[in-house]
Amino acid sequence: MNTLLEVSDLNLDSTPFNPISFKILEGEIFGIKGKMEYRFTEILKSLKKSVNENIKYTDELMIISPEIRFYEDLSIKENLEFFAEVNEYKESIDKILEMGNFIEYQDILLSELPETLKNLAKYLCILTFNFKLLIIEEFSLGLDDNSYEIARKILNNLKQIGKGILIFTSKSIDLEVCDEYIILNENGGHNNE
Repeated sequence: MNTLLEVSDLNLDSTPFNPISFKILEGEIFGIKGKMEYRFTEILKSLKKSVNENIKYTDELMIISPEIRFYEDLSIKENLEFFAEVNEYKESIDKILEMGNFIEYQDILLSELPETLKNLAKYLCILTFNFKLLIIEEFSLGLDDNSYEIARKILNNLKQIGKGILIFTSKSIDLEVCDEYIILNENGGHNNE
């Protein structure tokens, strides 16, 4: 398996942590758990700034944060069709709608859906994108139990086809989907699991 992201001794200036090191391979889900106030966007910025001999990554990268929304004035089906065309995705959109239990909601505008379904919709839409490494901030945020299980199934599907996934989270439940993870401690240390 190819290495999609390799981080050696990353020093995070704005956080109290010792340098961290990890590697993400194709078909692997890796997690980093810490308190929200450490803001994982700071880690992402450090990753982007430090791309040198300490960090090597693939250029086919996609980042999903809690703030990401797709086109709310389109239905989920129209969003999927749009992104499928843009990304030259050849599989069936109906299969994605079925996977997300969205058949009955397929023609409703995203803006009219409950918040938990909007949050699940972004995971359905990413299935049409061509990337090797997916970075997710706060995976389970805004998902109810049913939506969480569907999103988890989507991540496992991505893993099975060789995608690498990095999850930044403040919730232990998000680590359940990870093959390996690091827990950042308040004292600046970290544990590798």
